[in-house]
Amino acid sequence: MVTPDEILDLFEKVTVNIHMTLTTKEYAVTALMKLSVRYPDLAPQIKRFLDIFGTNVNVELQQRAIEFSSLFRKFDNLRPSLLERMPAMENKSSRETVVQNGEVGDDELNVVKDEKENKNIEDSSVLLDLLSSTSETNNPSEVPHIEEKSGSKEPDLLDLLGGLELEPQSESSLPPLNQNIILERYLTSQTESEGIPSITAFEKNGLRIIFEFEKPPDNPEMIIINLVATNLSFSPINDFLLQAAVPKVFQLQLLPPTNNYIPANNLGKIQQTLKILNPSKSQLRMKLRISYISNGQNFLEQAEVNNIPQAVYM
Repeated sequence: MVTPDEILDLFEKVTVNIHMTLTTKEYAVTALMKLSVRYPDLAPQIKRFLDIFGTNVNVELQQRAIEFSSLFRKFDNLRPSLLERMPAMENKSSRETVVQNGEVGDDELNVVKDEKENKNIEDSSVLLDLLSSTSETNNPSEVPHIEEKSGSKEPDLLDLLGGLELEPQSESSLPPLNQNIILERYLTSQTESEGIPSITAFEKNGLRIIFEFEKPPDNPEMIIINLVATNLSFSPINDFLLQAAVPKVFQLQLLPPTNNYIPANNLGKIQQTLKILNPSKSQLRMKLRISYISNGQNFLEQAEVNNIPQAVYM
């Protein structure tokens, strides 16, 4: 017969073993706490052992041990009732049998069995319906005659989508296939971006902000603004922060700047990228909010940019 001391030794080995998982140790600590009620003589030893885990490096295990230790110190009179054995769950049936926790009675098994059988019957009926409909469709004698407009099913689908005219065109009306069309589009887009002039979006107290524009060839709705901020004054600029706002029809993504410090006398610059999505091809307007520190003074400036070239958003 196993003695209570041997049980306690076993739990101590489990919780101290470094190869045991955290979940196993948590279950072991909880089981030790319950054993303090079943074996009252071991309660002082279990309390000392739980106090050791009150300083464990794992927060979950430490909290559990502290809560159990507080039951010993502050609510020792409630500990037996809190940790007493769970009563057996009664299952009301014709024989009034008692079913333990986690077990299933005969009535529940019969209900589950009936549900499975009904589900199998329904699945079989659905499968038979599918097979019968498939066989009816495959029967050539019952299929109505459909006049074929062409050798493929694609025209019928396109007719449903909008009644497109699908008359074949002569080969002479088709443009010749250009294998370098992607390269030409890219070069054309690069030429358009280079042709868009840059603008001065803000200039005051020696701080100058210039917008340079790009239009990606693979996304005509995207506008990329490369912001360049320079300092023409005699004092450096610190804690530079720019915020931008656009109308709701646009989607703005403001990437972080390369730096927040601009040297004086135009000896350095800050670069920042703004990505704007313009699906409606609307006129682009922008409001700027700029804050920085120069010569020990805090500056907060606001500006509205309305001179963006039309080639940017069209």
